[in-house]
Amino acid sequence: MSKSNKVKAKTPRLKQLICLAVIAQVGAVSAQENETPEKENDSGIEKIIVTAEKRAQSLQDVPVAVTAFTDTQLHDTGTFDLDGISEQTPSLTITEFGVGEPQLFIRGIGSTIDSIGADPSVAVFLDEVYIGRSAGATSELFDMERVEVLRGPQGTLYGKNVVGGAINLISKKPTDDFDVLLESSLGNYGQQDIRAAIRGGLTDNVFGSLSMSTRNRDGYSKNVTTGGELDDLHNHSARGILRILPRDDMELTINADFMAGRGNGNARHIDPVAGPFAALLGAILSPDP
Repeated sequence: MSKSNKVKAKTPRLKQLICLAVIAQVGAVSAQENETPEKENDSGIEKIIVTAEKRAQSLQDVPVAVTAFTDTQLHDTGTFDLDGISEQTPSLTITEFGVGEPQLFIRGIGSTIDSIGADPSVAVFLDEVYIGRSAGATSELFDMERVEVLRGPQGTLYGKNVVGGAINLISKKPTDDFDVLLESSLGNYGQQDIRAAIRGGLTDNVFGSLSMSTRNRDGYSKNVTTGGELDDLHNHSARGILRILPRDDMELTINADFMAGRGNGNARHIDPVAGPFAALLGAILSPDP
């Protein structure tokens, strides 16, 4: 037998050894992957329960792209509005040209119509109630139990207009445990924030809570023509919840919330205007961007 024939005879055995080595490596990787959930459970990772599919489920079991924030996470990160949520959520972008005119985008899907009466492509729900106008998305997130951001179309469970995604705001339900919370914070640009909440049992089957938040800050920019501040913040909000349990199998929850925002909005550069109104607008607008 020639040398070339000997090499050809040994080649199949060499391929078998290589295949066995690859299979053994894949098996080792699979074993490590199977062990990962057990290690995560043993490490004490917080189990987050969400209602993204209209039922209570563990966040890890929901077959939807969901980013959830618990009340502890919202507090520790200083997140009290959807702008703060967008900074921590993949594919979520929020802009606000003026008070009551937010524009929400998820995965690039949204609406550029900055009208207070426009129907948003990204829907916001407060305690499973649809907020039909985008101005409702500017509410404060103080005293919330959880915030869920669902990415992608959610028409099956949330309605045909929810083509970009949905944002669920879940308030804290009052119980018979009496609790009082008072927080205050100060910052640069004259920032002054005050938050307070009280909750507890009113009778054996009636529970209530009342929370308020006020946030004030000077503007980051200034209109060089009028001297007025822009990008400022003056928000005041309050929320009251009444929870009634007339029977063991019945629950009635009444939620009333109020929010007033008086900021001057973002800085905008107006293009030069021609026509009959040029002289009028030129008196109040600066040509220098």
